[in-house]
Amino acid sequence: MTTKKVTRKPAPKTLFERLDDSVFGTPIRIANRTFLAGLGVISTIQDELGTAQTEWDKRFKKLVREGEKTRDRIEHDIADIRKDVEKQLTSVRERVFGS
Repeated sequence: MTTKKVTRKPAPKTLFERLDDSVFGTPIRIANRTFLAGLGVISTIQDELGTAQTEWDKRFKKLVREGEKTRDRIEHDIADIRKDVEKQLTSVRERVFGS
């Protein structure tokens, strides 16, 4: 039995492949590479902004914790001052009114 050899036609060239050998090929390659470089820049910026956002979130949370500690300390100090003032006021009332 004989087998028939099948020859395949090459796939048709795309527009870019056809223009590659022409005068327009170089500017198209340059434009394509420039476009891809622009996409690379955007991707890099997104990564950097993501990193910066993560770092800012960490710093922000730390600042919030420090702020809470400071507020609690101030509230405690104010409560102590209030107790001291009340004691002084009670002492003065006792001396003035002789209770």
